[in-house]
Amino acid sequence: EFMAEQAVESGERPALKKVFSPSMSALSGVAQSIKPPAKDGPPETLVVVSRVKDIVKARGGDFSASQCFIDAVSAIVHRETLKAIEKAKAAGRKTVMGRDVG
Repeated sequence: EFMAEQAVESGERPALKKVFSPSMSALSGVAQSIKPPAKDGPPETLVVVSRVKDIVKARGGDFSASQCFIDAVSAIVHRETLKAIEKAKAAGRKTVMGRDVG
């Protein structure tokens, strides 16, 4: 059920599927409504809450995930993303890659 999680745990890279490819005109309204990220922290939830809760429930039995847990996970994603950007810059790239994480 959690193939991507299992792949990450085993060190493999999960296969990615292209689900859809919206046109730029379709995205223009969406892009205008998204707030730019704050310099000091994530502006919003950066993870799919239902999927995080699914993992907690599947691995923890009758455990649940609180909103403060979701916020903490989002903060980790934000912090690690900023670190990865710096690694890509140091390597002279403008593309952040998997190897920039960790």
